[in-house]
Amino acid sequence: MITNYKIKPEEFTGKDVSSLPDEPSMPATELKARFDSPAKVVVSGRINSILDALASNDSADSGAHQIGSAAVTGLDNNDGTRATVLHDQIRALQRNISNAGMMSVGPAGLIANRIYSGTDLTAAFGAEIAAPPYNGNVWAWIQARIRENNFSGINVGDFIPFTCTNGYVIKAEVAGINTYHRFGSPAVPFHIDFISRDCWPDRKAFNRVNYNNGTTVSSNPWLASELKLWLNSESGSVPNSESANPAMIAVDYTSTGVYRTLPAALKDVIVTKRFLAPRRYTEDYLLTDDIGNAWDNAGKLWLPYEVEIIGFNNRESSIDKTAGPPMSGCVQYPIFANNMKRIKGYGDGGASARWHTASVEGNSATNIVQISSGISGSNAASVEYWFPVCFRIT
Repeated sequence: MITNYKIKPEEFTGKDVSSLPDEPSMPATELKARFDSPAKVVVSGRINSILDALASNDSADSGAHQIGSAAVTGLDNNDGTRATVLHDQIRALQRNISNAGMMSVGPAGLIANRIYSGTDLTAAFGAEIAAPPYNGNVWAWIQARIRENNFSGINVGDFIPFTCTNGYVIKAEVAGINTYHRFGSPAVPFHIDFISRDCWPDRKAFNRVNYNNGTTVSSNPWLASELKLWLNSESGSVPNSESANPAMIAVDYTSTGVYRTLPAALKDVIVTKRFLAPRRYTEDYLLTDDIGNAWDNAGKLWLPYEVEIIGFNNRESSIDKTAGPPMSGCVQYPIFANNMKRIKGYGDGGASARWHTASVEGNSATNIVQISSGISGSNAASVEYWFPVCFRIT
């Protein structure tokens, strides 16, 4: 083995210079030879022996054998074609990797090629999650990772599956990592925004009437909507007519709705999403466009705006269709960039669904923006559609 070629201290005995007296009594030729001896006799001789051993083509005494590895076959020709043989073997290995479904090494390459399907984080980090202090609590684990700003091994598109108390299965996908970091008042800390891969199995209307303005409850249409209350299992008053300053009706979804069905460990870590809320309300008349914005809380469960999904305003308020940022101050979530992941099913793995956004249509006092087959469209606020489950953890 190659370890037999180690240089031992005793091999320099009688050959080194440091062991000579301060005034050596020897001819100049001997003194010169003594200076050269360590390098010429000991070091160079041992290096040459090592190179001879590594260059051996004998499978029983090859370079690979010398370092404890299996010999590489097919390289024993001496006619100048060794590089070609090695190149062919490397290419064959690359083909095998490609055939195994790895277009490049690791998730980064798959993400760049837009073919990354995401990893179940509960499986990928099972041992880490099972160990103290998390003891199997995946939500406590992901919250700790977020607060440490440690996203190693976590990528956009990865997901955490969970089962609600009503039996519904949700795959919460990482839609964005620190997408809104430092944005807002107060500034958003380190965070992950999760958006379910598919929609909640049940449909719900944005409002019970065809009305898309704010109300006396909130000048923001989403915050004034019945869907917001139902999604968050809250009670409140919602519009019950289609006129300016509409009649209101009290609703109570504290014992129904979506939020109440979430696992307790998940509810422990969800925070309210802070956003720049577009305003569309006046008591005097119905508005067909936004008239401003203000910082507000979107709720613990919320819906993305059109810009966060398709990257620009298509159906949303017409005054937002400029080169500047939209009224909502939104940016597109990375999970929706350059792909059709905005096509969602109803229920886990269900057929393509038309789903609600938080956006209301421009040049309209009645319509809400939805996503259908990957395209943004609109329809009346009282029409029932599906919706994803969206939440933020900081």
